Amino acid sequence: MNELLNALINRLARFLAMTGSGIAFLTIGMFRKMTRRRSGVSFNAALVLLLLAILVIPFAMNYTAHLLAGN
Repeated sequence: MNELLNALINRLARFLAMTGSGIAFLTIGMFRKMTRRRSGVSFNAALVLLLLAILVIPFAMNYTAHLLAGN
């Protein structure tokens, strides 16, 4: 039973790490579009995107590095 629980937790952790990384890449892509002035993003949406980048990108990088280290 313990092995099954560990397997589920590992899969869930990897899924969350991949989801966080995906959100980080989408955020970076939106910033690139905004700097090229190709997207009509409002000021409030830009602030929400900046908050998302400040919170999610470092967490995704740290957690992915943690998973790759195997700790």
